[in-house]
Amino acid sequence: TAPAPPQTSPSKSPVSTPSTSPSKTPSTAPTTPQPTDFPTTNSPSSLPTKSPSSPPTSVPSKSPSTSPSKDPSSLPTSSPSKLPSNSPTDKLTIFPLKNMGNNGNPADVFPLDACEGDCDNDGECQGDLTCFQRDGTEPIPGCSGAGNSGNDYCCPPNYLKTIKNGLPNGSYGLCEGDCDDDADCKGTLICKQRDGLTAIPGCFGEGLRSRDYCIPDTV
Repeated sequence: TAPAPPQTSPSKSPVSTPSTSPSKTPSTAPTTPQPTDFPTTNSPSSLPTKSPSSPPTSVPSKSPSTSPSKDPSSLPTSSPSKLPSNSPTDKLTIFPLKNMGNNGNPADVFPLDACEGDCDNDGECQGDLTCFQRDGTEPIPGCSGAGNSGNDYCCPPNYLKTIKNGLPNGSYGLCEGDCDDDADCKGTLICKQRDGLTAIPGCFGEGLRSRDYCIPDTV
């Protein structure tokens, strides 16, 4: 009797004894499936990938990040800030009042420097310093001490300077007073009215209480 031919389909359940003869045609393809284009699980692999991730982009994002950078920039910005700082810059140097001479004598000390006296007019002061006129020991802007009563001292410009009240029209220059109206001021300056020791825009110092001073019309 001829032997039975081999089956063409696999058995539904394995046999308990191995085959006594090999198959006539071996398989030509592996039994494992081909790799997929997408991951088959939602959890990451436990091993690193063989190829690195793509590099960062060269163009910044249009929307800001919601969390701050862990490594802040160490360089300042190229454009200045739009708001002023909360702390003041360099302060004016204060000098003590010093008596050097009077009426242009001795000639070798005139014109006088800041906080030096006794001057009679601005021409006896160096550069753009002004001669601060006073009757007693009124404080000299930018200077310390009382000096000699009635002596006048050179001080930085744009400090409130009280000459006296009731002078003719156009008598008061920048930061000078006591003016009553705009006509009292020189040129286009206007008379800044105030109560107490309210600050005068564009001028330094306190001046005399409730006295009015001339300032630029643009302040």
